[in-house]
Order: sequence, then C-alpha cells, then structure tokens
Amino acid sequence: MARQKTDRKVRFWDAPEVRAVVDEVLPEFHSSLQSLELVCKFVGRRMKYDRGVHVGKMEIIGGERASDREGIPCAEIEEEMPPQFLQLKMSKPDWDKMTETERVAAVDHYLARAWVNEDGKAVYTEPDVVEYRAVLNRRGFWNEHLKTFGECVVLNQSQLTLNISDETIQELDAQAEANEPTREERRAQARADRLAAQALSDVRAEQLAAAEALNASAQATGDATEGEAPVAAQSTNEPLSPVSLARRNRMRGVTGPAATAA
Repeated sequence: MARQKTDRKVRFWDAPEVRAVVDEVLPEFHSSLQSLELVCKFVGRRMKYDRGVHVGKMEIIGGERASDREGIPCAEIEEEMPPQFLQLKMSKPDWDKMTETERVAAVDHYLARAWVNEDGKAVYTEPDVVEYRAVLNRRGFWNEHLKTFGECVVLNQSQLTLNISDETIQELDAQAEANEPTREERRAQARADRLAAQALSDVRAEQLAAAEALNASAQATGDATEGEAPVAAQSTNEPLSPVSLARRNRMRGVTGPAATAA
C-alpha cells in the first residue's frame, strides 16, 4: 500500500477557534487594535524561540516599503506604504491541551504584545516584568515592577485553583487521604508523646532532688565545721595536741610558726 504524500511546506492554516476568542477579548481589553486587520493561524508544531517554547506569537506585518528593506532611498522610488496587519499564530498541539480558561488567557496575553500608538502605527510592547526565576528565588520582589506584579499575584491567588481538573482534584484528595495517619497511628503517637513528656518530667525531678541534696550536704558540712572547734575546746580542759592545735589555727586562718602556738 503506497504511503499517502503530505505537503510538509504547509505548516499554517486558519484558526477559527482562535478568532472566536479574539472577537471576545479584543473589543474590551485591546480596543486600539480594532483599526487593524488581524489574521489568526494555527501552527502544526510547538514554536521554539530564543527564550524557550511558546504556545503562540503575535506578529506585526507590513508598514515597510520594499525599498526600505533593500536600502534604497525612498525619494528615488514611487512606492506606497503597504498597510499593516497583525498575525496571531497559535501552536495547535498546545491549543488542544488547553482548557477554555487557558485559551482565553493565552489570546489575551499575545494581543497585549501589540499596540497602536498616536501615529496610528502598530508597535510591539514589552512585558511589565522580565526576571529570572533564580534571581527571584534569591532576592524576592526587589524592584517596584516586581512588587506590583507580586501584589497582583496575591490579589488573584484564589484563581490559582480554578483551572485544576476534576481528575487532578481527585488525585490530590487520594494522596492526602493516603498520607493522613490512621486512628491507631494517632493513638500510638499520643502515647509516645505522653511517655516522652513523663520522662522529661522525671529527669527534671531527679535533677532538682540532686541539687537539693547537694545544697543540704554543703550546709551540713558547714555547720559541722563551725561547731567542731568549740565542742573540742569545751569537751576537755587538757591542752590541745600539736596536730589539733595546727588544724584549729588553719581553720582560723593562722599560718606559719604561729600555727603550732597555743
């Protein structure tokens, strides 16, 4: 069976689905573009550019003489300026994977890439925020543009879950239920927490008792030392031995030859 031939040069075709979204978004949010013709095309592959893969692209076509492109002075050629028009290209593989909300957001995004100035000429507009993810992670919202963008994110954070499909929600619920501890596991954890708290309390009680015993022993030793000399002096009228005399004088702070003197 002969394989059917396809024309590999044909990569673009009309995109009525995109056009329908444009007709919905453009009059309300991009009214300056209404004066220009806008063509919507599908691309049969993902579109790669310098900054990665994109789902679409806005192009401003026309508004330039052929002589301008070839470097020939305009005064030497009688040539009219071709009218400008816009071409919005969307990747068909990406478009098919998008939800309706994502499609509207993508069209809105690429329409914002063009604007008609006071001279009636279409020009490209730059995004409000251009930043690297690594820098944002390290430095946060470090300038006014990023701070304003961050405020928009905070104000619209409730919409972050609007585009999650039911299948994804069910999967997340199943994961949360699988990770949630059972009743027996919660009881075991509570018992372990109580035992740990009791053990800590016992250690503190032992430390307190040891400290109190140490204080009592030190106090008893001090009392015995203070009463030792008077008791020895009152218990007998006999002269003290040289050893006892030296010990008594050391307790009184007497040193040298006088330590053995009566």
